[in-house]
Amino acid sequence: MKKLISTLIVVIILSGCNSSTNNSFLDRLSVGCEMACSYQGEYEEGDVIKQPEAKLGDLTKCFVSGVVFMVTEDSPIAEHNGKKYYACCQTCSDLFNENPEEFLS
Repeated sequence: MKKLISTLIVVIILSGCNSSTNNSFLDRLSVGCEMACSYQGEYEEGDVIKQPEAKLGDLTKCFVSGVVFMVTEDSPIAEHNGKKYYACCQTCSDLFNENPEEFLS
């Protein structure tokens, strides 16, 4: 259910995106991810595991949207140079797969 809500929110936000700039698109995506995917509990910055070291149950930061989320069995995985990177949603994973260097630099 959470993924369905996440997808609907992202679609709603993206459908209102009239800008041709990638930064504006990513800003709008980040807002949707913050609302649908982000971890809602309390945590300290030291609790967030950097990518690609994150594993199931860890808090990590999405490499595309920048939101902190908990890695679950349903978290999309993107692979680059033999390393696994967890995304907060499928949209972020797809964007990463299109141009991983943009998000890892």
